[in-house]
Amino acid sequence: PQNGFVVKKIDIKSFLFIVLIFLFSLLTSCAQESKPRVVFAGKGLKHALDEIKTNFEKKENIPVLIIYAGSQTLLTTIKKTGKGDVFIPGSASYIEQAGDLVTSSEYLAMHIPTFAISPKNSKKLVEYTDLVNSDVRIGIGNRKLTAIGKTTQNILERSAPDQNFSSNIVVSASTSNQLIQLLLNEELDAALVWKDLLNLESANDLGEISIPKSINVTKEIRVSTLSTSRNQSGAKRFLEFVTTEGRAVFTNHGFSQ
Repeated sequence: PQNGFVVKKIDIKSFLFIVLIFLFSLLTSCAQESKPRVVFAGKGLKHALDEIKTNFEKKENIPVLIIYAGSQTLLTTIKKTGKGDVFIPGSASYIEQAGDLVTSSEYLAMHIPTFAISPKNSKKLVEYTDLVNSDVRIGIGNRKLTAIGKTTQNILERSAPDQNFSSNIVVSASTSNQLIQLLLNEELDAALVWKDLLNLESANDLGEISIPKSINVTKEIRVSTLSTSRNQSGAKRFLEFVTTEGRAVFTNHGFSQ
């Protein structure tokens, strides 16, 4: 009958339409999965995250592009470009500043400030109070660009006069890694950096002077997914990998939990 034929014809069209929608969704999903996860991360996290990136790519067969810079520089870049899947700054305060750009956030590790001392230690620096001696050359991070720079400012604000080393600051660097290099080149006597950086092979010759707990300011490291991501599920997948399997990697690189 004609009516039966019409119904059958409509069913076939509907079926084909559903199949085409399914195939389009599948192809779009595959295309999204093949695109690199774009991660903005603090320069001081590079060695741990490079290892995590390798592990993730091997396990998930999904490429990851990590852009390293000072935390403030990264946040400014995300805001201006409207790009990125994941944001991992050196301090959770930058995630708070990101506001609606953040869709989810998970704890990863702790950043602990300390003083790294040049290999030769020609000034014979032993205790924290030695850092206020007039001939000591101290390097810090730029407080407008880096998490360690802002943290240094907090430490100075909490310091008593006999603990305040501000008059000895001769360098304000854009990353902690630059401070490590200046120490190795004997261009500085001491630098306020993240403790985990002393685990680097290149930093093995550096000494350390801890900052008194009464004035030290530790910072949380958190991983966040971004609203700018065009693949929210993919961004979340990388976040989950970092905060589960990646946590042990951070511990092995000297970060506290």
